[in-house]
Amino acid sequence: PGDTFVDIGGNVGMATLSAARAIGPTGSITAFEPNPNVAAIYRQSMTKNGLDDQVTLHNAAVAQTPGKMSMFVPSNNHGEGSLARDFKDREGDTIEIEVTDAAFLADCERINLVKIDVEGFELEVLKAITPALARHRPPVICEFCDEHLNRAGTSTAEVTEYMRAQDYVPYALHIKDTGPSRQAAELVAIDSTDEQRGAMGEDYNALWLPKERAGELSLTKFVELKK
Repeated sequence: PGDTFVDIGGNVGMATLSAARAIGPTGSITAFEPNPNVAAIYRQSMTKNGLDDQVTLHNAAVAQTPGKMSMFVPSNNHGEGSLARDFKDREGDTIEIEVTDAAFLADCERINLVKIDVEGFELEVLKAITPALARHRPPVICEFCDEHLNRAGTSTAEVTEYMRAQDYVPYALHIKDTGPSRQAAELVAIDSTDEQRGAMGEDYNALWLPKERAGELSLTKFVELKK
């Protein structure tokens, strides 16, 4: 309760709504969603849930250099909108979007958790917000999908190398069955041996925890949910 959550790649607000329930009315959320049509749905959802005063949405992508960029939005899934170009013959539209370097995040009073889901541009976002990571040292959850990262000219290995250089430790966030029709999350530490076996090439969500906070994992409890 009272924490600050940053949602980069907010889409229509699913992660934001979950975070809002967790942090309560005394917490705050800063979100980024570059697609104007999707951002409109996000804003509508925040209004319906009475969160207008608690959530600040920036209709922009996050990158090291602010300005404008072209974004490809597949016709069959606006959630896969990406700044990548290599979509082959997939149908969709290209739109011009705003880009911010999000430098103001470093000046926030505090940041307790960052979530990044930007269809392959996770490394670019991480580099842009490195000053905020250095000051606040928040855990970071990000999608790890080699297909998307490769399309953007990078890879899970490159993201891992960069975050380790910032003294962050990676964990794979897996969902496991815990009984009939029940599931729970579990964190699995990723070491160099796993990487050599190709585990880092799998698609999953990764939790990056500051090395100095690794001991907190022993205190983490996950809630079981029905499938």
